[in-house]
Amino acid sequence: MFVLGSKSQISERKIFSLFSSWIKYTLIIEYLALRNKISRQTLSKRFSVYLNSPPRVKTYFRKLIKKRIKFSGFLLIDGSWFNRKRCLVVYKDSIGGIVCWRFSNNEYLSEIKSDLEFLINNDYPLLGVISDGKSGIVMAVKSLGIPVQRCLVHLQMAVQRSTTQKPKTIAGKDLLLWSQSLNQITNNYESKILISWFKRLHFRHKGFLDEKSYKINPITGKKHWWYTHKYLRGGYKAVINALPCMFTYLKIPNMPKDNNGIEGFFSQLENKSARHRGFKQDRRENFISWMFWLRKFKQKP
Repeated sequence: MFVLGSKSQISERKIFSLFSSWIKYTLIIEYLALRNKISRQTLSKRFSVYLNSPPRVKTYFRKLIKKRIKFSGFLLIDGSWFNRKRCLVVYKDSIGGIVCWRFSNNEYLSEIKSDLEFLINNDYPLLGVISDGKSGIVMAVKSLGIPVQRCLVHLQMAVQRSTTQKPKTIAGKDLLLWSQSLNQITNNYESKILISWFKRLHFRHKGFLDEKSYKINPITGKKHWWYTHKYLRGGYKAVINALPCMFTYLKIPNMPKDNNGIEGFFSQLENKSARHRGFKQDRRENFISWMFWLRKFKQKP
């Protein structure tokens, strides 16, 4: 235990202050060492003590509750892949910021459901979830009886990827034109018109979307087939899957209709962590956990 005012205590405070600056501002250790007249080896060794002991997610959230952070109850959930093996799933309140996160091999239903149950059981006022529509998230939320809103910006982007900005087919032009009205709906009457419009488009172009191409393997003689317009077909399919959750925000006051707030956060996170590409995966995850903690709190966990 440190004695108040002792040299070792001041030194420890100084090291943690430098560690915080290194994490939050993505400074180089060599710069911090030179600026504070400490050897790089010493600083790196002291930083490793913190980096190897990241803050716990549950401790982080309980501290938010203790500090009485104001929450809207609307949770933006999204995942970002930092490599092909590990995914960071982030839970962000629309006004209160990050409330929870998880590193996983995928966006698994069981893990997301467990995280939501933890938040609910620890006094988070969950009113609804906004997501990009991935099945694991949607099924986990629905299993708890919580309203889900499909992110309309994600849906528009999915449609545009399937049609391109300048579609050559009538089915593509019709879907792209339809998607341009998606984010402008303000009441139930307009939503019914938009849904009816889409259903007519899908019925009109169904034969075109179902067209198949065939190829015979010259060695085995087997016939292989695929949908000729598979990308465009995928755009129509994305809208069909989104229909049940597309206009939940019209039923619940103040519910956001997109999770753009979390997308911007991922961009910042990627830029900061890119400065430390040499980290192994576990240290990279610990670094990110510290970033979450130090965005909210100045002191050690």
